Amino acid sequence: MALASASRYPILGATQASEPRVPTYYAELVKIMLAHGCEQLPGGKGSHEKWKSPINGRTVIVPRSKSRHTANAVLKQLGIGKQF
Repeated sequence: MALASASRYPILGATQASEPRVPTYYAELVKIMLAHGCEQLPGGKGSHEKWKSPINGRTVIVPRSKSRHTANAVLKQLGIGKQF
């Protein structure tokens, strides 16, 4: 029995150079929240964090989302308004 070739069975999780990367809005979201005086609170579970807004005093759970709609919803809850 012959061994399987590497090109026939690619390694799981390997990315091709030609695959487009999905933009993530988390890093920019954090910059905007910090610029408006929001502070990160201890807690949160998994890929979620707690942030508090000085604008309206609300505490919001912020996911590390790739969606601009989710990022805008978080900003709206913090009283900042749409940025994406």
